[in-house]
Amino acid sequence: PQKGASKDDLPVLELWMSEYAKMYSVDNTTEGCGAAGGIGFAVHVLGGTLEKGIDVILNELNLVKYLDQNTLLITGEGKLDKTSFFGKVVGKLCDLTDLYKNDLIIVCGLNEVIDSKYPVYPLHEKFNANYKETVIDDLKRVFNKIVKDNLEKIGNVELKKVSFDNLDY
Repeated sequence: PQKGASKDDLPVLELWMSEYAKMYSVDNTTEGCGAAGGIGFAVHVLGGTLEKGIDVILNELNLVKYLDQNTLLITGEGKLDKTSFFGKVVGKLCDLTDLYKNDLIIVCGLNEVIDSKYPVYPLHEKFNANYKETVIDDLKRVFNKIVKDNLEKIGNVELKKVSFDNLDY
């Protein structure tokens, strides 16, 4: 189901997608049609093919090379819920870090997962963030907490200076 949609919204959204699928002669049950809020459906309508974004990114970054080096991996998700672990970036990274015996930390805007086997650092729940503060302030606070909590794992590696000052947001 679409994240953020209520139970009452789902039948309406499904009906609309079915109608659009009929209009464009597209099978809206094809894997990926619902990706990115329906952009996957548009790709099918335009005759394109879909690749899982995480697979493209992993190949481009050659991430597996780094996972062979006892890596602490940090990933993010806007809203972490049970669907985050199936067919999405977080789930794929969980599988890879488990396979390569690495550590994984998840940073999220909102956490709805109660029992995660991975450390979860929500921007708003754990730190009682004031919503009037900027997201950058929240990220700085979370990053500092991650470093403090994981200093033993990080060890004596050289940390690059992280600057949030010039980010466009």
